[in-house]
Amino acid sequence: FFVPLLMVKHQTNIHHERGNECYRKGDFKEALSNFSRAIQTDPRNASLFTNRAACKFMLELYNEALMDAEHSVKLQANWAKGFFWKGAVLFKQGKLPEARGALTQSVRIDKDNAKANALLAEVKGLLKDTGDKTTTPKVGSKRRGRDEDDDVEMEDAQPKKKEKRITQKGRQNVDVDSGHAHHGEILTEGAIWNVGLFRKDQHCKMQIIKVKGDSAEDDKYFFFFTCRWTKVLDKVQRSCTELTKDEAIHSFKRMFRDRTGNKWEDRKKFRNIEGKFELDRQYSG
Repeated sequence: FFVPLLMVKHQTNIHHERGNECYRKGDFKEALSNFSRAIQTDPRNASLFTNRAACKFMLELYNEALMDAEHSVKLQANWAKGFFWKGAVLFKQGKLPEARGALTQSVRIDKDNAKANALLAEVKGLLKDTGDKTTTPKVGSKRRGRDEDDDVEMEDAQPKKKEKRITQKGRQNVDVDSGHAHHGEILTEGAIWNVGLFRKDQHCKMQIIKVKGDSAEDDKYFFFFTCRWTKVLDKVQRSCTELTKDEAIHSFKRMFRDRTGNKWEDRKKFRNIEGKFELDRQYSG
């Protein structure tokens, strides 16, 4: 009896660790597969469900991510991360009142979680601006992966009345609306991670921004994958996601291919594809 039980626990740990490793590398499909295998042998582990919710979120499987987040808090009623992920997904879906409720629960359980508090304040501010009505999502995410601590912060942007949306920082232009224009710079390792895309009346701007730690002595850098897209006579939408450098590069390449049909590595031989975005060379690094 004890030997099979130990074997099952060992298998769970193996898939859990593999899932964490794949997640950190930005291989979210493989991470999801491993977390699913771990859940098969440990179906009452709330942490596994929130980790799988993180993967589904990154793969834009929002309804499924919400189901996993909700199941995690059924398994563990005081699971702050479960309520946080639930709130983050609802925010992504534009369900602001519901997001506020979930995030409030998260903060009540873990009042010192700066990310949950920041996102809750953002949601409350948006609800105040919109008269406490559900709005269509104009959102992004901010997330840093950890072994069992994959929290998401997301922020919304109302279009600002500015003529100049891009400021110069170092060799490249950092989008003002990213929130990092005054202390960040475009990542230039391996490539200039800055690109503009357009399609008819739509424009998309993607960047990877490198930001140094807060203190002068801090030699640590943080990385943000940002995307801003606009449509004539419509509101600006943007996202700003905190990731590891490798994750940011993976997300940048994935979105570039999804929107253009071209691989990032083949951008010098860029081919216009019907129905896809074209490369705006004027605004590309």
